[in-house]
Amino acid sequence: MTPNSNLVTDIIAAHPDNFARGRNGVAISEITIHHTAGNITVQSLGAMWRTPGRRVSSTYGVNGGRVGQYLAEADTPFTNSNLAANRRAVTIETANTLSGTRGGEAGWPVSEESFDTLIRLVADIARRNNLTPLVPGRSLTWHSMYSATLCPGPFLMSRIQRIADEANRLSAGQSSGGRVLYGVARQVIALSDRRRAEEYAARLNANRTDANTEFYYVIERPR
Repeated sequence: MTPNSNLVTDIIAAHPDNFARGRNGVAISEITIHHTAGNITVQSLGAMWRTPGRRVSSTYGVNGGRVGQYLAEADTPFTNSNLAANRRAVTIETANTLSGTRGGEAGWPVSEESFDTLIRLVADIARRNNLTPLVPGRSLTWHSMYSATLCPGPFLMSRIQRIADEANRLSAGQSSGGRVLYGVARQVIALSDRRRAEEYAARLNANRTDANTEFYYVIERPR
């Protein structure tokens, strides 16, 4: 299997029992967010989807900086507990930092690195499938929209709009349509203060004199 995204670090093909070839003529129109309900590696998640007869899979999995791909975006994952939604969606399972009762009691938290990777993956999928701008509840969806479940958990649910907003910004930056884009946050504002980076870029844009120039803020992990 050839990865659809250049963010993919691990390719683990799901067993044919666990997904459907093609999408029955349905175009991709949404990205659905899930959580793994535990700190599950992308390799372990892939091993589950490789097990014959499970009848479940996801397109991608995220843990930390790693992205697993388990089936082609052109194929139908069995993730959303709803066939029509599965045919429309590219699905992403996101690892939590805690498992079992502790995870549930803490609201199923996700690490900062996993969250940033999730946003970058969502942006990449949206850009390639012409889903931007993402709209929560329409082109950016979540598992509990289709099933009586807590998935993707309170942590991610409270950040759905932020995922959409940041993915939309990244998508716009990757397909700039000839505009000149200047990153500002890395040079001017500490990475840990994301809100100040947004506000600074907004002030620069408000005072710009060239319509073809746009400032944006950059999320970059120190090395």
